Amino acid sequence: MKPRTWLIIAFGISALGTAHHCQSEVLHWQPFPWEVEFGVTAVSDGVLIRSPWTIEEGYNGGWWWGTQDGLAYGMAQTFLVPSSRTLKSIQLRVGRITFPQPSGEFEVAIYGFDSQNGTPAERLAAVLANAEDYPFELTSVPMSSFDFSGCNLALKPSVTYALVVTPTATFNGGLMSLAGATDIYPGGSAYFLYPAVPAVPESNRGTLFVSVAVGLFLIAGRRLMRTRQCVDSWSGP
Repeated sequence: MKPRTWLIIAFGISALGTAHHCQSEVLHWQPFPWEVEFGVTAVSDGVLIRSPWTIEEGYNGGWWWGTQDGLAYGMAQTFLVPSSRTLKSIQLRVGRITFPQPSGEFEVAIYGFDSQNGTPAERLAAVLANAEDYPFELTSVPMSSFDFSGCNLALKPSVTYALVVTPTATFNGGLMSLAGATDIYPGGSAYFLYPAVPAVPESNRGTLFVSVAVGLFLIAGRRLMRTRQCVDSWSGP
């Protein structure tokens, strides 16, 4: 692994106005200065392809997503593929931050992405996973695989895609983590997803405070997690 600064990225959101449960509200996409560790496994002409692939051993850092004060937050990572292929699975390093372990379901989804405007387009495929299956400590999170084989999603080199992780309406209990690092994927960008607060001007809806602490380098084990097949219904943002 290339030397780099090991980071724990923690966010504080200070929102003006009364807090409301925002599972059904539109989430704003805020550009984020680091990338998510992720892998895309696909098939082309019977050949298994793992690209793009930014999963690394050890702990580089992580950032939070989940629910806080009744509001839902998510993370996203955009990516490209160099040639046409059919998506089979997505790999991520998902762990937990808060105690007790969060419960309920979260969604891992693939969207089309409007690179010019920096906004998501159509939602193309999604799977659900149980938060209880990811009790891993922030500094030793293994790789987990999310099965998209039932979605029959054809990835094309002419399209920018966004990998999006969000809590569903059943998610409860606090914050989870996604592993990530700096300068691991020049082909896309990360985004922090946060809810709007009704009747508050866009410029005052939230102030993002980023605090950086030194992390420990640990070798993370690898473990594949089962998820439900491609979902037909969706209640996320």
